[in-house]
Amino acid sequence: MSGIFINYRVGETAQVARLLYERLALIFGPAQTFYASERIVPGTRFDLPILEAVRTCDVLLAVIGPHWQDAAAADGSPRLHDPDDWVRREIAEALARRIPVIPVLIDGARPPDPDRLPPDLRSLAAMHYVRLGHRTEDPGVDALVSAVRKAVPSLAAGDPPPIEGMVMAFGIKGFGQWDARRQDVARKTLHRMLTQASAQANLDPLEIRDDGDGALMVLPAETDMNRAVTHFVPCLEALLAAHNAEGARLRVRAALHTLRPSGGDHAGGRWLLDSAPLCDALDSDPGSSLAWIVSAAVYEQVRSSELPGRFTRVRVHLPEKDVDRDAYLHTGGGPAPRAAGDGTSGRHVVHVAHAKGLQIGDGNTQHNTFT
Repeated sequence: MSGIFINYRVGETAQVARLLYERLALIFGPAQTFYASERIVPGTRFDLPILEAVRTCDVLLAVIGPHWQDAAAADGSPRLHDPDDWVRREIAEALARRIPVIPVLIDGARPPDPDRLPPDLRSLAAMHYVRLGHRTEDPGVDALVSAVRKAVPSLAAGDPPPIEGMVMAFGIKGFGQWDARRQDVARKTLHRMLTQASAQANLDPLEIRDDGDGALMVLPAETDMNRAVTHFVPCLEALLAAHNAEGARLRVRAALHTLRPSGGDHAGGRWLLDSAPLCDALDSDPGSSLAWIVSAAVYEQVRSSELPGRFTRVRVHLPEKDVDRDAYLHTGGGPAPRAAGDGTSGRHVVHVAHAKGLQIGDGNTQHNTFT
């Protein structure tokens, strides 16, 4: 491969390494960003793809935590002094190839002490480093992206894989506890609202179909993602609020995700829909009609636009689905929905999801706050 190789030690720096991978893959594309835990298939040999990647990459990022040099083997000897240690082997291979190697210092880690490094790693101590926190919005991430582009100019023009479309997954609160007749009515009602909100927002879905405890809506690649987030969702929430005001309660959680060639299928939105932060947000505010969340991929596409309300970065951890990713939960506020093209508008107060630990507002003013 050509591109970026992320070197890290399982345990101390794995979480930041994954966050780093997610951000860099969005910018440069997953095909140009090697992160072993994401690339190697369970049950297959891990050594061959690692060696192939580190021997053909353009730049290596060495993620270094406070205890990087103190990591010890079972016999108490420093792991970095073991010739078979993979962290050492990867860095040594990159240094021997004389490609750029960028130390990424996290959690206040100090630059490596050359006197404590094995001979084949000592030049790492002289490399210019970047400091990074645990957040994808940390200023260090932008500095690191800039450093990568300067070190490997050919990556500056690199684009992420083209977006093939957008998937919106919807789940109905309490669906599994209802009889078949009530489930059928709820699905038809939700389908009608999705169709109506799409028309109001000038969206043209490829399909809207029943899925699990709700529905799935797939939008084509040419979809205006800003419109999907800033128009469709508020329109849907207004329709739900009007429906529920008449006495028939229909409470929905929604997840927005992109479709890309690299493995993103229609089921991709399900990992967001079933996430604890989203479910907790709807459960914690019985008066709300809708709780919604967007993937980091959607956030990267629309973050510079006039986003509807406040969002909080949350971690979605689903070990059973091998998911451990950032997402952005809507936590209040937003503009009035507008039916596209008819010039009408009406005041709509978005219900706030009172999830534990989230920043809460009154829903009457518009904010763009990311925490």
